[in-house]
Amino acid sequence: MFNIAISVMFVTSAVGIPQAEENSQDDLCFYYSQFGYFCVPFLQCSHTNVIKQGADQFNPRSYTCQTAPHPDKAKKSKCGTLLEVCCLHPRPGCDGGDGEGDIPNWTKKGPKTEIIKEFLGGILSNTEKNAAAETICITDSGASAHKPCIFPFKFNGVTYNQCTWVSSHLTEHKPWCSTMVDETGHHIGGMGKWGNCAPGCPIPPDDREVPVTEKEGEIAELCTSDQFSCGDSGKCIPQRWVCDYHKDCENGEDEFNNCPPPDCESGKFSCGAYKWNATYCIPPHYRCDKNYDCHDHSDEQNCNYRQQHEGDHECKPTDKKDSAGSLFIPKEDVCDGYFDCRDKSDEANCDKGRVPCELSEFQCRNGEKCIQKYQKCNHRDECGDGSDEEDCNFPPCHSGQFRCENALCIPARWRCDGYKDCTDGTDEKNCTAVSCADNKFNCPQGGKGDTPKCIDKSKLCDGKQDCLDGADEKNACSNSLCSSLGCEFECRSSLEGGTCTCPVGKKVGNDSRSCIDRNECEEWNFCDQKCENTNGGFKCTCVEGYELKDKTYCQAKLTYPKMKIYFTHTDSIYTMDKKGNSRVSIANATAASGLDFHYKRKLLFFTDTDKRKVYQMQLDESGTKAITKRDYSVPGAWSPVAVAVDWISSNLYVVDSLGQKIDIFDLEGDYHAIVMSSNLTAPTDIALDPKVGLMFITDNNRILRAHMDGSLVKTLVTDAVYKASGVAVDLVAKRIYWSDILLDYIETVDYNGQNRFNIVRGPANVPAPNRITVFERGVYWTDNTKQGVLSVDKYKGKESIENIYRFSEASKEPIAIKAVHVLTQPDSHNACAKNNGNCEHMCILTAR
Repeated sequence: MFNIAISVMFVTSAVGIPQAEENSQDDLCFYYSQFGYFCVPFLQCSHTNVIKQGADQFNPRSYTCQTAPHPDKAKKSKCGTLLEVCCLHPRPGCDGGDGEGDIPNWTKKGPKTEIIKEFLGGILSNTEKNAAAETICITDSGASAHKPCIFPFKFNGVTYNQCTWVSSHLTEHKPWCSTMVDETGHHIGGMGKWGNCAPGCPIPPDDREVPVTEKEGEIAELCTSDQFSCGDSGKCIPQRWVCDYHKDCENGEDEFNNCPPPDCESGKFSCGAYKWNATYCIPPHYRCDKNYDCHDHSDEQNCNYRQQHEGDHECKPTDKKDSAGSLFIPKEDVCDGYFDCRDKSDEANCDKGRVPCELSEFQCRNGEKCIQKYQKCNHRDECGDGSDEEDCNFPPCHSGQFRCENALCIPARWRCDGYKDCTDGTDEKNCTAVSCADNKFNCPQGGKGDTPKCIDKSKLCDGKQDCLDGADEKNACSNSLCSSLGCEFECRSSLEGGTCTCPVGKKVGNDSRSCIDRNECEEWNFCDQKCENTNGGFKCTCVEGYELKDKTYCQAKLTYPKMKIYFTHTDSIYTMDKKGNSRVSIANATAASGLDFHYKRKLLFFTDTDKRKVYQMQLDESGTKAITKRDYSVPGAWSPVAVAVDWISSNLYVVDSLGQKIDIFDLEGDYHAIVMSSNLTAPTDIALDPKVGLMFITDNNRILRAHMDGSLVKTLVTDAVYKASGVAVDLVAKRIYWSDILLDYIETVDYNGQNRFNIVRGPANVPAPNRITVFERGVYWTDNTKQGVLSVDKYKGKESIENIYRFSEASKEPIAIKAVHVLTQPDSHNACAKNNGNCEHMCILTAR
């Protein structure tokens, strides 16, 4: 399985000069259609017939060329993008000694083609010379004159395979091209790295429209048919940016164009008229409260305000200029635990032992705290007095499930198995016996603290006491049946009178006597990454960038920068090391939810469900300071709860929990599409493996796998999944890890949903895992109940749990988390790299 590029539309690319590494002083790079790249040594000066300053004739034979290597033997890495021949920029000493190198003008010294052909001399055949000369497009004026055009190049998110008229009001109203692009192929603006295309370059027809407006003394930009003109500024923007609820014109004209209003979330009040950058959706309790929240005051129209009665409380306006006066509420609403007045005066002189709440919150019966309404009826005693779990309408459990006292349904096999899976522990109450798995032995008297205990059957009769009462090593251990078993290797005492055993690397066959090879590579806790099974053993190896430790552990090489953890916590984005040290706040938010990181481009992405946007931040080299910031959004209501970046093709995937879909953006924000919508019910998180073109989604009570274009959706896990909350990918081992926020566990399966193993389980160990990330052997997660970030060794389980960081004063839980390291985003084949995968708009990597 590998990635391919897909698109709805296809175009054919013109031949051009893509960017490569900068050329050395000794090499020049030519590009032509027949052979592609080859390097030509820099011209060596003969000391005869040198060009004199001010010479009016150009003789290319005044320089002597060394023979160029054959194109097939050339090394592309030595070639650059600057097409400078000696006649344009002589090396010092080639100008007759005055240190001023003469730079002839292409347009005055003869046809470009003839000069290049003359320069190439006998290096190439006539056919090859014609191909090379005709392919090279040189600028003749502009900020970078006498430079080669780079094709294709991107400008404002559009890919150009020829010169363009777009924004030509800034390029002397002439067609232009880029002469320098960044690593993604985008034109580097603001540095004069453009030039006007000379005659003979690929120049499209001038399709610009008449400018809408002009400033006095200035010429407005001529916009194309698929662009929008920004009024007085003359700026042209893509038509698709109009009415996207994001200001792109300097004065916001793109959002004043009779734009439709956004969709409000369920339960909110919609103002009468939509106005850009003005409040349109308000909470229902803001309606008829005598405070103008809508710009058209529609929230205070057709209201039946209460007339003042004796004993009423007066709610005074918070802003007299923006209100309809005082609001009067009955005395029964004073000191009732909720802020009925916007000025909060109704709860000012009340019982200090009771915490007042907003009308959008739920107040616990004990009055000690307020919780969000979504936390009510979630099978957890958030209040501490159980009041938030009363009067709930939970669905019944189906056959094969056990119902906890808090109405949570768990697999029936988890009843009396030694783990408290119900958050209230009722699954382990009134147990006459603890049921252990088939490969486990139940210690009759349990373990420490009178807790149930199951041990591996391999520990029976091994001379070591594992049960407190020594039941695993009692006199019942016997080898009386060994003589009749006919064991191939040896027989060991057991509670049944003897059992056959095999040497290391072998296991007992189905006949209970013979020894067969044990395939450790199919089992858990042997090799971190690659595993090779051998007869009687196994061999672990690591992929590039890791080094093998203790024969099984793959550790990132110490020469790389250390792994960092980025995570969201409501109003902030933090980073810290894997031990919780060096914590730094790098960004502010209002309701941060999802998070991801593009390592190579140092881009941080996070979602804000309150702002209903996805933010992109360019970080500095330290990864702790934001340099620039931009955002992504879609028209209408949506709730971006999670995000994942495809670092290979530079696309961004966003989980919309409100629309129950997966959106995709290119990183420049020019294109948007929906890749998945019909198969989701309540998506919460997403993880990608662009190396093979797969995405994984947590969707309520199941884990899904799909191609990254949204096709071929497959359910990987449904058994014992109640509310999957987070998902992460191990790219090397090709495994996914997920957390269940209600059943309190973290588990893993392979990409096919097979070989399922538990990492950690139980409300005492992982009480409410939210999101999850992995690196090396560490599994890191945010926990709602413990209000912090925790980690566990994926092989050592609960004994290795560490509380990395706890938010002691936090009122809301942390959510998204991401382990960031250069090895978590390895380079891979990019089917979209060449000419955008032949796609006109967006190129998406997907599996084949």
